[in-house]
Amino acid sequence: HRNPGTGVNPYNITSVHATYVNVNSERDRGYDLQMNYSQEFPFGRITAEGEVTYTMQHVQQIFDTSAASGFGTNNFTGAIGFPRYYGIFNASLKRGNWNFNWQGTYVSPTSDENFASSTITYLGLPNVTQIIRMGGQVRHNVSVGYDAGQLGIIFGIRNLTDRTPPPIS
Repeated sequence: HRNPGTGVNPYNITSVHATYVNVNSERDRGYDLQMNYSQEFPFGRITAEGEVTYTMQHVQQIFDTSAASGFGTNNFTGAIGFPRYYGIFNASLKRGNWNFNWQGTYVSPTSDENFASSTITYLGLPNVTQIIRMGGQVRHNVSVGYDAGQLGIIFGIRNLTDRTPPPIS
């Protein structure tokens, strides 16, 4: 809940309701594709692994619709937190005691556009619809490791390109 746009502390948040929600039913439909490759070469062993998920439908029904307080069924595919595509890829080179690794992850764009049905008054402007969109993102992680039997060391960099996730609030 927010204060009105006029008076003391306009638009300040006065309370937040974050209660537990009982999900009546939930269903995911989609495809997973997994790939694994490993090959020994004169310079070392190369291994590549990848997994891609394509979600056709992520449906939740909060309460039974026949109940007086029931809500309908919602398809959240493509909404914030429920991307349509997600992929993770790993590649490594093992050469003697050395390991070189790269990992990339991809998350497709998401939006709450299909759920932004109500309008609000914001900064004195009536009938404002807030739509939150989050672009797709690719992240890279790398590491180098040395294994000498009982002693090993790994140096890694997470989020190699220092890409910050976009704010959604």
